[in-house]
Amino acid sequence: MVRQLTETGVDSNFMRLEEEVNRLLEVLEQLRGENKTLREQITSLEATKQELETLRGRMTSVEEQNRQADARDGQVRSRLENLLSRLDEAAL
Repeated sequence: MVRQLTETGVDSNFMRLEEEVNRLLEVLEQLRGENKTLREQITSLEATKQELETLRGRMTSVEEQNRQADARDGQVRSRLENLLSRLDEAAL
């Protein structure tokens, strides 16, 4: 009878251990899935970051071109105003 109780205790402990191992395997599988999802998000975010850096470089270039165009426009405007002023003086 003592042997039967011992075997029942061992079986019970083994069953609890087996349940815990199964639970841990499920948690491990869930964490692997989450890890995979997070790695995919990281890859996507890194690609987006690279694209934004490229766009920022292009934007900086366009802003510089715009500043240069504004400077040229200012020079042309000044020259036109001088010409118009000289024409107005000549018409008097």
